[in-house]
Amino acid sequence: MSVHGKTLIFLHITKTAGTTMQKILRTIYDKDEILLIKSNPKNNGIHYQDFIRLPSSERSRFRVLMGHMPWGLHRYCPNGAEYFTFLRDPLKRGISTYFHCFNKPKHHHHEIARQISIQEYLNRYYYPYISSFLDDIDNPVSMQNPIKDPVLVTSRIERYFPIIGISERFNESLELLQHRYAWNIPKFENHNIGKYSRRDISFNADAINEFHRTHQDDYRLYLFARRRFIQQWKRHVAERQAVPA
Repeated sequence: MSVHGKTLIFLHITKTAGTTMQKILRTIYDKDEILLIKSNPKNNGIHYQDFIRLPSSERSRFRVLMGHMPWGLHRYCPNGAEYFTFLRDPLKRGISTYFHCFNKPKHHHHEIARQISIQEYLNRYYYPYISSFLDDIDNPVSMQNPIKDPVLVTSRIERYFPIIGISERFNESLELLQHRYAWNIPKFENHNIGKYSRRDISFNADAINEFHRTHQDDYRLYLFARRRFIQQWKRHVAERQAVPA
């Protein structure tokens, strides 16, 4: 298990540096200590329901569960569990998602992204952060009828997510995680970086304001997580500076 004797669950939210984080985890832990969880497994990984069906002795041997999954898998970790994840400015994440789909012919939204504007794509297909924390394995959230309960989200974060990293401050986030879990992290490179530039983006002020208005719950959640991260980082720096050389 981790230094706390618990299974570590990395809740990978798309386009938040999660691919890089998964590769880092693979350098820290042995291959047989990690299980890749997917909502729609294809060539690798298993569905979270298949993990739940494993015998308790099998589930308890994994030190890390990582991947795209609903919240709630901790209930099925015999040794207990804690989560971590990363958040990113919602508009930047939405733009990155659009161009990821646009540039990946095998992505299920590739043809859609090719046929509509970025503004229309974000209005129709942006998947909010808040659903990642509310989509419960035992009570799935429907995209057609999503639950919005910011109080429940923040309570889950405070109870189950000791650290939520911020993608824009990835290195500092990684240092906090490294400190908590006593990781020995080798040199790494960012992976799955979106290929687009500012000239590819045609957003006017009205479109930006509309996105902010439509996804205000996501912005509140992101700002809450960012404030929390900044407080944690300041404490970490102060403790580091207080240690005698």
